[in-house]
Amino acid sequence: MVLNDPSIRNRKLPILVLSNKKDVRGHKTAAQVSKILELPSLKTNNWHICDSNALNGDGLQQGFVWLSTQLKTK
Repeated sequence: MVLNDPSIRNRKLPILVLSNKKDVRGHKTAAQVSKILELPSLKTNNWHICDSNALNGDGLQQGFVWLSTQLKTK
């Protein structure tokens, strides 16, 4: 898994996950996505999951505002 790579795991990089397809019935919840990606095990990284819809842009601004804020504080 990419998140297990030492170049990511050992650095304090913010991780933004855009969970696409929120408009599709049965899409994964943020809790399900975090468990699948094992995000809670990342102790040195701030992470955020943003439900999104690439077709209409829902959630994208929220996610990138979070990422921008994280990068400014580094």
